[in-house]
Amino acid sequence: MKYPIRAYFQGLVPFNHKQVNAAPWCEIDLFKSVLRFRCPKQTYFPSDDIAQIWQDYRPFVDTLTQADFKGFRTGGPGIAVLLDTGWEFKPSVWSNEGCIVLKMSVNVFTLSTADRKAGREFNDADELIKWVNAYSQGRADFFAQWNFIQHDDGMLSFGLNEPLDNNNKSLKNALSEQANAAQNAPTTHQMGNAQIKYINDRQWVIIKVATEIYFYTIIAKEDVLCFRFKLDKGEITPQQGSPSHDKLNKIERYIESILASVDLTPSNRLSGYLKDKGIM
Repeated sequence: MKYPIRAYFQGLVPFNHKQVNAAPWCEIDLFKSVLRFRCPKQTYFPSDDIAQIWQDYRPFVDTLTQADFKGFRTGGPGIAVLLDTGWEFKPSVWSNEGCIVLKMSVNVFTLSTADRKAGREFNDADELIKWVNAYSQGRADFFAQWNFIQHDDGMLSFGLNEPLDNNNKSLKNALSEQANAAQNAPTTHQMGNAQIKYINDRQWVIIKVATEIYFYTIIAKEDVLCFRFKLDKGEITPQQGSPSHDKLNKIERYIESILASVDLTPSNRLSGYLKDKGIM
């Protein structure tokens, strides 16, 4: 047991992979399968305006009929938000490090209608990598059209930039830098190529976007599961500096421990649905 006074001086340290192993299971029925993973208790709570868009759709999300997918019926890839949560690290009072916030969003993506008509399926990691790179680049190109401006009062305004052509690389790069600098911008253009990583024998396709990192894994021929992690700074005083490499390594182990716990099993809802439809 950690005594309160000791916890105060040592700091509240959620970024310990051992905590993940002892955390309760988070379970969400996805209709085709049941998703389970270890999820430590939330310790970061966003402001009221942000909290309104945080989601928790446990215990059930319909990935079979696309009823819970946003964007699918308008022609784009569908996304079903499963859970948003986060953790805050408050360092020791003797430390020169600032507060760290790790946000996690769990989603399921499904192929667009156009991809389905073209016969596209997530058959292997190569196909998933192509999709992830294309989807990420599409988001980057979309937000490159917008000019984000951070004002002195903290408000963020934006407007539509002039259309870009493929030959105007310098302007596009300038807009990318401008978008990256804007706080609260939905995405950035600091994007690398997707890579494969195995965690506890499960294959993940990873892509980094500035302070965000996305982990994708195939769960059906047309669906992928995505864990998105975003690293933010909490309240930092002028005397506090950036997190140390040791702290960042602990955060990485914390993330990988969550992903190592991911488990997918068949759902009873699917067989019941098929029986009701007279399919089986």
